[in-house]
Amino acid sequence: MGDVWEFAPPRTRVHSCQKPVALLAHAIETSTREGMTVLDLFTGSGSTAIACIRTGRRFIGMEIDEKYFEISVKRIEAEFDRHPLFDTIEPENQSELFPA
Repeated sequence: MGDVWEFAPPRTRVHSCQKPVALLAHAIETSTREGMTVLDLFTGSGSTAIACIRTGRRFIGMEIDEKYFEISVKRIEAEFDRHPLFDTIEPENQSELFPA
């Protein structure tokens, strides 16, 4: 990738300054390592948080506008539903973790 980054705009916009998650993920991947923490002082619709989830980074976000805070929480929760933090183990297989 050269000096100019080109990314498609978000398909649906819920914030006037919303950036494409792919753009944020690229910036995060090129400037941090997996497991590092990203601070976003203007969380808006939560796109940076989603990029962090997808790239294995931790996220701290702040948003003063309650409307956008609620939007970002819903988007972040939906992303965790698609990309859970932990692998799930089916109940019948959990006993394999603790042999008798």
